[in-house]
Amino acid sequence: MENIKNFIIKVILIIKGASIGKNCEFLSIPHIENMKIKNLTIGNNVRIGKDVEFLFRGNGKIIIGDFVKIDTSVRMLSANESSLIVDENTKIGKGTIINAGANVKIGKNCLISGNNYIQTSSHKFNKDQFISHQGYDHGEININDDCWIGANSVILHSVILSKGSVVGAMSLVRENTKPNSVNFGIPSKFHKFRE
Repeated sequence: MENIKNFIIKVILIIKGASIGKNCEFLSIPHIENMKIKNLTIGNNVRIGKDVEFLFRGNGKIIIGDFVKIDTSVRMLSANESSLIVDENTKIGKGTIINAGANVKIGKNCLISGNNYIQTSSHKFNKDQFISHQGYDHGEININDDCWIGANSVILHSVILSKGSVVGAMSLVRENTKPNSVNFGIPSKFHKFRE
């Protein structure tokens, strides 16, 4: 029965214009908004949880690599001309939100725990007009291979998490990290290197 359900979901997504690899598992039909042809690519052996959202603004693209696992209620948005790329064997925890108004690249073998917020934009806030009328500043986020982001953390725009970085739970990351470093706090600070 599960094979039939996955086949039907895959056919629906392909009809909508997505590229879907082999042996993918869908726990429900993902919510897709404003997708243009070939804006969503899902690799082989990917597992998509329930109530996952893929949202597109402008000509944004979402590319999911092989063996990625996306948990329940994850929201992924790609806007403007940006790409949101999740490389192979990475796991994204329940309730995580990734907003890619600029490029977001998540490397291989990363663990992103639940309820994280990864945000490439920030409102402008000059005093002479309403904040809501001023638009955004954007900056790319690059999460390199073998990173672990603890639950309930925020990664702000223009941040690079170097290879092997660990971010402790409930941290606010606004600066780049060192390779194989352990970082935590509000704002997040370097604590030590992985042993």
